[in-house]
Amino acid sequence: MVLKNAASSWPLYKKWSPDFFAEQYSEDPVILFDGAIESRESPKEKDTKTVSLSDFVEAMKNGGKDYARFLPLLDQHPELLKDFDVDWLMSAANNGAKEVKHQLFMGGAGTSTSMHCAIGSNLFVQVHGRKQWWIYSNKNSPLLEPLVDRSVFFRSQASGEKPTGNFKKADGWTVILEPGDVLYNPPFFWHQARNIDTTIGVGFRWFSLASILKVSPAQLLMTLTASNPSVREAKTLEGNFAKVYANLLKVQNEDK
Repeated sequence: MVLKNAASSWPLYKKWSPDFFAEQYSEDPVILFDGAIESRESPKEKDTKTVSLSDFVEAMKNGGKDYARFLPLLDQHPELLKDFDVDWLMSAANNGAKEVKHQLFMGGAGTSTSMHCAIGSNLFVQVHGRKQWWIYSNKNSPLLEPLVDRSVFFRSQASGEKPTGNFKKADGWTVILEPGDVLYNPPFFWHQARNIDTTIGVGFRWFSLASILKVSPAQLLMTLTASNPSVREAKTLEGNFAKVYANLLKVQNEDK
């Protein structure tokens, strides 16, 4: 579901840009890892690295192809939430949002995220630039042939841009988000994205047990029994999902 222009009256709509974050939060760390669509067949070949936010923005402006994902800036700097309509977000989540996490995404034109899904509900706010999404319900999971690695989230080598094999039979949606749009992505719905322009977006994520059970009790069980990392280990990383992903790649590299 896309809510067109739902956030176009919020302060962030005119205020936020890559330069804004580079100037205001220049020394905040950005964990970078290779999760691009083009790398989906060998995601462990590149090491993760950490740079300052100002250095990331400078590199991005000079054509860098890294994509900053899951940045916990809003949780670490709660003053940024004043630029949102938090009451609207809570209402859109049926006032049932528990353990809310805010994750910022920033990347240049052409950067991408490969196919994945996870346990949380997500209201994704497109702030700056345009982003294309490919989305599939969990009913298509067998056609996506997920990787079997006991991760706390789920990944696939399938691509919505260039479907092959059994995945050609999958039913999904594609949408282009423009600044001010808000997208709702339910628990365990598969998705991948590519930035058409330089973009900034924010995921407002929460856990709704009713929604999770409605979509997939089986994937809930697999998440709770994950060991790469476990839910307990993931929580020790203070909700920084980039650290979770970076640690997953570290373990994969050690197993090579």
